[in-house]
Amino acid sequence: MQVFNASGAMEKGIAALSVQMKGRETWLIVILTFLFCLGGSSYGMAEEGLVFYPLLIPIFLAAGYDLLVPVTVIFAGTQMGSLSSFSNPFSTIIASSAAGVNWTDDLTVRIIIVLTSFILIWYIVRYILKIKRNPSASLVQRFQATVTTAHNLPTGEGQTVEPLDTKSKILLVQFFLTFITMIVGVVFFEWWLLEMTTLFF
Repeated sequence: MQVFNASGAMEKGIAALSVQMKGRETWLIVILTFLFCLGGSSYGMAEEGLVFYPLLIPIFLAAGYDLLVPVTVIFAGTQMGSLSSFSNPFSTIIASSAAGVNWTDDLTVRIIIVLTSFILIWYIVRYILKIKRNPSASLVQRFQATVTTAHNLPTGEGQTVEPLDTKSKILLVQFFLTFITMIVGVVFFEWWLLEMTTLFF
């Protein structure tokens, strides 16, 4: 996972998605929140989310949202995903082994729990529509006199987005296929630690 994170493919993928969704930030919130939930649930994404704050904050502020929106998308997204953790190697696989139970027990239920991310998405979208109609409804503005916008961000907080190169595309496809293959193998072909380790290598 660290080798994959060091490649920068995930950051480039999110950045490219953000550029493509410019002007359609509501859908960007829906897609990103679900992806962060999926990351938390599948491989325990948590502190990896830190790199996305400087990338997403200017985008959401430029769209007229407050600072609570990008924080909620990233932090609440990863944590909501971690609650279900259908294949999280830390809170699911290792913990299940320590407890002497099979980590695939009730796997279907845990995958269904991932769908609770849609409740979080609904809440965020409802909030942004409310502050779009009435900026004074912002929870951020309730605690400070003004709301930070893209125009009064300190210089240098924005980022130049690089186009998604072929290597990053291949890495992202490989990343998602790895988890899909692992789940199918464990559920239907009785794979376990040896096969999963081989798959990750």
